[in-house]
Amino acid sequence: MTLVVLGGFAFERFDVQRIDNQAVAARDSGDCDGVRAAQGKYNVGHRLGNAPRTVRVEGDVSACDRLDTAEAKLRTATSTAGMNALDEQFGVLSEVLTLPGQTQCAHTDGTRVRGRPRMSGYSIKTYRYLRMAMVAMILLLAAALVIEWSKTDPRCLQTSISAYYYTPVRAIFVGCLITIGMCMVVLKGNTETEDILLNVAGILAPGVALVPTPGQGSCHSVPVELGDAAANVSNNMLALFVVGVPCLLLTAYFIIRDRMREPAGWTPMYVVGLGIAVLIFGGGLAWFLADRSGFIGNAHYAAAIVMFLCIIVVVLANAEQFRRKQHAVPRSLANRYSVIALAMVVLPLLMVGWRALFGWAHAVLWIEGTLIVLFAAFWISQTQELWNEGLRQELPRSPQATPSPLRSSSRE
Repeated sequence: MTLVVLGGFAFERFDVQRIDNQAVAARDSGDCDGVRAAQGKYNVGHRLGNAPRTVRVEGDVSACDRLDTAEAKLRTATSTAGMNALDEQFGVLSEVLTLPGQTQCAHTDGTRVRGRPRMSGYSIKTYRYLRMAMVAMILLLAAALVIEWSKTDPRCLQTSISAYYYTPVRAIFVGCLITIGMCMVVLKGNTETEDILLNVAGILAPGVALVPTPGQGSCHSVPVELGDAAANVSNNMLALFVVGVPCLLLTAYFIIRDRMREPAGWTPMYVVGLGIAVLIFGGGLAWFLADRSGFIGNAHYAAAIVMFLCIIVVVLANAEQFRRKQHAVPRSLANRYSVIALAMVVLPLLMVGWRALFGWAHAVLWIEGTLIVLFAAFWISQTQELWNEGLRQELPRSPQATPSPLRSSSRE
């Protein structure tokens, strides 16, 4: 009997150690929900077998509760300009920071002040996979283009990447653009402005894929049966519009619901983003219904131009945001976004100028290819930067204005 009791006691102590390790891992990654879940696994035997460890986890849970309370009050204070409340809650954050291991839970980068909690482990993994899926789609399209080019005269190229729709590349071209578009819509941008731009680009990407460029070109490895292109566009775009309308209505419902449930975390930019999406979607639908031939002949160009412009602005915005991060975080990496943004603006302009001066049949091909490669470089760089964060904190224009959860003896 004594051996049974001692064995049970030893097992309880071992299990306490296992649960404690889970709690520490959750705390160190800033996952307060994980800390609470670990505490919920303790029973009476655990508390009798190793009371100090269970008490330590209870302290972590208490710290998380204080942080959540401070976060909610900070949101209210920032929206009502309550400076006394701000000072009080910054004090709470400062006190929690003095507790062992609470740096990540306190989110000293200021994301709690901004109302943007740190992503959990599963959310981060999903975010990474979606981002890497976009890079994989770009590589898949590039591989299909290279394989098709290898089967033709090396000097024979279509005048644009879009013209490879009329080659065996078509299925991958359409599939990759639709997948990339969906990923851009699903992924949350670092700022509301970036999120809106990504959504617009994502909405337009299926249009670029489903409405082919009018120029078929002459460089293809085998003749491709096109069927009735107008019928293809009519069927596929109508399907896109039919699915898109309820998606917009569902988005409107979520915005209204969030406004009612969480007014402190709600922003008018949600309505702005929805309004822009409705204008683009509604305008495209009206054009499709009123002037079908004009839509088939020009929608590809219109969608592609606006899509690339949105992507360029996203890169420019990231260059600016990263510049602010460099001021706020010493020894941060060089601003590679500025280099990519500069190349995205300058190189296409140089190519357009060269075409205007000397003529260049493949200018569009090289402009599209350059922008796609630079976008891939941007996306890989951003994925690397945000690998453990998910989202970058939106910093103010002046680094001196960045709120800090730590008390300072000097006023900003």
